[in-house]
This record gives sequence, C-alpha cells and structure tokens, in this order.
Amino acid sequence: MKVMTGGRLYVAGPANVLGRYCPTFTRVQSMADVSVCGLAAGFCHSAVITTDGELWCWGSNESGCCGQSPRTKFVFRPELVKCIYERPRNLALGKPARQSSVYGGQDAYAAV
Repeated sequence: MKVMTGGRLYVAGPANVLGRYCPTFTRVQSMADVSVCGLAAGFCHSAVITTDGELWCWGSNESGCCGQSPRTKFVFRPELVKCIYERPRNLALGKPARQSSVYGGQDAYAAV
C-alpha cells in the first residue's frame, strides 16, 4: 500500500494571477481530491502536476497558454489541460478506473 503525505494545493498572491487578491495561503477546494507533486507559480499564470500525471493550469490565458480556448482570457480556478494527459475514467460509470491486468501482453492502447 502506498501512503502519501502532503500534496495539497494552497495559493496566495495578487489578482492578476488568481483572479482575486489572496493575502494569506488558502487551500484550493476544487483540487481537494487531487494530490499535487509539482508546481510552477508564474507572474501571470500557474500550473500543477498531479501524482496521476495530469497538468492543471489557471491565471491569464493569453493566446491559450493555460491550455484552454484562446477566447477565454482568464482561467479563475485550476483547469485540466486534457491534450497533455487525462487519467483514465470508466465512461459507463463516470468513476475513476484502473487497468487491472495486461493479459496476453495486451496494454491499454488496445482499448482505444
């Protein structure tokens, strides 16, 4: 069994990055069920990598730099950049999924 400590996302900073002024560190509730293993806090936008390998970005989306539509000028809360990687989900149940076996040498790519 793997046990992790930490991995929670807190933010503090100016409105140009967060969409609102945040003078003290505040937990990002939209990321409460996600464990973060890496982050980059920039002048105009921020990004985190989860332990699942997903990239989440928020802040100024000038020219789509947060991975969202260029028509969206500002991303107010972390949004998944789906074109990079998205953890597998069971589409039928709408719940997280895991690959349980690789019987006969077949891998997940065979299901696509």
